[in-house]
Amino acid sequence: MWDHSRSITHVLCDLPAEGPCEMHGISGHVCKFYSSSEDRTLKVWNITTHSAMTGISAPTLRSATFQSLAQSRIHLFAGTSTGLIAVFNKSDVCERKDVHACNIPGRDKRYCLQLTIHLPSAFTPSGSPSSINGLLCTGVHHSFTHLWAGDSSGQITVWTVPDRGLRFKPAYTVQAHSAAINKLTSTWRHCISISDDG
Repeated sequence: MWDHSRSITHVLCDLPAEGPCEMHGISGHVCKFYSSSEDRTLKVWNITTHSAMTGISAPTLRSATFQSLAQSRIHLFAGTSTGLIAVFNKSDVCERKDVHACNIPGRDKRYCLQLTIHLPSAFTPSGSPSSINGLLCTGVHHSFTHLWAGDSSGQITVWTVPDRGLRFKPAYTVQAHSAAINKLTSTWRHCISISDDG
């Protein structure tokens, strides 16, 4: 992954295609994977050739580096070092209503920044904003109903994920750990958090 200029923070395989995939025509195939990096970019990779297909950046997040990744069927989520979650669309359909680069006729709308979701105010002992180190989009039986964020203050925040549109609603926030959360994972029924507090 030499296409990144700084250390890689997360790698995430795409979801299996629903029906034939667009690249190979194979049903249920995984065609690509994503990487996030300290160089403030995301990359989309061809899983067969291991070559970068495209790069994703968010110029409006100038001071943030990408620390964690998650996804639903329609969105790619990237947690940042400044307590923000960048939401990118995965299809050629942009849901933003404002005038921006996607409005140019013929422009590929995939991986356009749709919005940024803010963590509740939380600070680490150093006084800096919390970094989102763990990110997960899941629900019961691995449905994509909730977005979970674990941060460097030990806090977990959950939003409900809309079936369509961009209205992510805060569900709850809990101080789950006494030290930084490093990762979130899940079973069919539970979310599991891993922290520096042992």
